[in-house]
Amino acid sequence: MTCAQLRHVAAAPVHWAAHVLSNTHGILTVFDLVWLRRTRGGIIDITHPFATGIDPRTGRRVWRENLLYRSRAAEILLEDDAAIIERVMDFMRGRAEQSAARPGAPHGVPSRMPPAVNLLHGPVHFHAISLLFDDVPDAVQHFTDARFLREVRRCVREQKRELVVILRDRQYDRDALAGLACFFRTRLPFWANPNGNKPRIQWGVPAPYPNINVITGAWIADTRALVATHGSRDSVRAPVGPGRYFQDGPYTGGWRDLLFPERWLARVTTRRVASRGDKGNLYFTDARELRAGFRYDPAAPPTLARRLLQRARTRLRRMHAFTGG
Repeated sequence: MTCAQLRHVAAAPVHWAAHVLSNTHGILTVFDLVWLRRTRGGIIDITHPFATGIDPRTGRRVWRENLLYRSRAAEILLEDDAAIIERVMDFMRGRAEQSAARPGAPHGVPSRMPPAVNLLHGPVHFHAISLLFDDVPDAVQHFTDARFLREVRRCVREQKRELVVILRDRQYDRDALAGLACFFRTRLPFWANPNGNKPRIQWGVPAPYPNINVITGAWIADTRALVATHGSRDSVRAPVGPGRYFQDGPYTGGWRDLLFPERWLARVTTRRVASRGDKGNLYFTDARELRAGFRYDPAAPPTLARRLLQRARTRLRRMHAFTGG
């Protein structure tokens, strides 16, 4: 094991503690928006940039202007890589659009997710920094290169945006993608979720291409500003644009394999999610209810009291069935 790898291992507990704190802040924010403030749909409409993905300054989709790095850029056409980015981001955009006002539906349409959760995907997809790699080893090699990691930290610090790491390879190994999410939680002080085109992994959700949402927490200020201003377009920020970051490549100074801290964390996280059983991996929604046809009414999200009462009744029914009463 090299000195750089030893430092990576030694820093793991600090980064794990930091990502727990960061994720707790995010969970409490979602709890506030969903259950305490009961944010309804319709804060934005279907012409809002967060619902369309269109940069009002150019009239074009914004996402390629936030693609700040792609490996093997000299070998792969920009248009091919931009198509991947646009598919991933457009998928997130569709979530925001569900809770956007439109003729005949001033609060959006019924959805599997609460309106507030759909809404936060607006600033995430529109403002997020995208980095594109071939596969898991390619991403690991870049993020373990000291110069590349410094540039990532500088970019996140200066831009205050979410970070989405996308992979070209749709034939990925699910355990490896789970390990990559936990690698980011070990390498950086942020939570990270693995999403992809195969069955769900850990706390992740479906996506057209495998990707890791590295949750920096920038979405919180963006979403709160959006809610406070009732969907003002002043919340829409210009894209970062190319040529400002990651100009000192190639970045080949890192290693390509996942190490034991992130592998261990991936096993623990996978078992934790599996222990939820039929409830699934959705934190604020019970997958059993979704399978039964439940959808959130964007005009009247359920109250916290109703939710707690519903859970109490469910547990009582299970106890009754268990005891044979």
